[in-house]
Amino acid sequence: MMLYPCIPAARSASRVLSLLLALSAFNDAPAQHAVTTLCGTAIQGNPLAGPNGLCLDPNGSWLYLADYSAHQVKRINPGTGAVTVMAGTGSSGYSDSTMAATKFSYPTGICISSDGLSMYVCDNNNCLIRKIDLSAGTVSTAAGVYNAFSFADSSDGKQAQFNQPYDVVMANGDSALYISDSENHVIRKLHLATGAVSTVAGTPETLGNQDGAALSARFRTPAGLALSAAGDKLYVADAGNHRIRVVDLTAETVSTLAGSTQGYTDDPTGTQAMFYSPRGIALLPGDSLLYVIDTYNDRIRTVNTATTGVSTHAGGISTPSSHFANSNNGLMAKFYRPVSGVVSNDGTTLYISDQENFRIRKMNTDILLTSTATPERDGGFHIYPNPAGDNLVIRLPNDQAGPVRYTLTDITGHTSLRGTIAYIPSQQRAIIRLDKLASGTYLLRLWNGVSHYTYKLIHTD
Repeated sequence: MMLYPCIPAARSASRVLSLLLALSAFNDAPAQHAVTTLCGTAIQGNPLAGPNGLCLDPNGSWLYLADYSAHQVKRINPGTGAVTVMAGTGSSGYSDSTMAATKFSYPTGICISSDGLSMYVCDNNNCLIRKIDLSAGTVSTAAGVYNAFSFADSSDGKQAQFNQPYDVVMANGDSALYISDSENHVIRKLHLATGAVSTVAGTPETLGNQDGAALSARFRTPAGLALSAAGDKLYVADAGNHRIRVVDLTAETVSTLAGSTQGYTDDPTGTQAMFYSPRGIALLPGDSLLYVIDTYNDRIRTVNTATTGVSTHAGGISTPSSHFANSNNGLMAKFYRPVSGVVSNDGTTLYISDQENFRIRKMNTDILLTSTATPERDGGFHIYPNPAGDNLVIRLPNDQAGPVRYTLTDITGHTSLRGTIAYIPSQQRAIIRLDKLASGTYLLRLWNGVSHYTYKLIHTD
């Protein structure tokens, strides 16, 4: 059963909504964007030497890490934080072999196929794209010429040339890989069926900052990548330009989503926002928010993909002598050169590679889920806000056989909204518009014909 997230309040130009699940009695709202440590210590190499790219297996049961300075790929238990070496000897080099005997040189980006059996790694300093076959326990070269530090597309991927490829994401249907070829300042595509490598966006070996037709656009050391759920938009952390760019794969164009010049500034429209060499990005399920790992600002930020508003959720000023802190309040936490992130499958947690702290951190996205796993407690409703449209979506449980009444009252007991969700088997949901709702705390009450269920809503500007 799919779970639908509920997105809490975030600063933006339009009103947004937070939903806190309350089944019988309300608890105080948790601190915003709590940050904790999943694994790692202050000692480099114990057990992480320079954590970089992250990905989750399709079930979300394992977190995979490209440990840059260890020249290894590691596996982390997201529940316990236990770390094991999966591939790489631990010394820099290049060899295709078994997972235990293979060598990498400063691996960065990493992704995994939808069946969980094939993993692809940007072997950055070897200028290669490597493939880990998890069932066979082997590592091979998927594309690139060893130590090329140059540019060439090719119908034979083994003849293609890269210059320090940084990140990699899997296309929908596992048909291809998108690769940020950082020092060639382009976005490349590896067609997995044929092995061919082509350029998707950017002008090869030419840095700059230019939107427009994809193959005429210019990037400056593009880094982190994230693909939209529909597979039609590729988001790029354009690190050298301090911007977040978007490649429209259908229209074959490049545009700037947010960012202007180097610095640190939030902005409700994104056009005046400032980043400082952002290296990582990760999309929330549903694509409403893009998390930005703002590396040299030592902060975790978001871009609202609808309004392009930029907000900061965690991190503050770090110095070499004061650069690590966990906190229930994300803005009091400290990072030191975070470089990558991935959102959990249920949307509730952002895992972050905090590279110079040698740790993997966890940030609560403050998305709380109602779950059909305990229908006797919450009625099986999925309730989640859409910040872009300023509305609330209520999805009924699959076994609901009749209409559901709802009322929304403020803390004085005044009824602000009421209505009925009709029972339509093919579309068991309602969208409640909140754009005319004043800021404040509300109670949402649902009556399914048998029981009442009550939720607490906080609506803010």
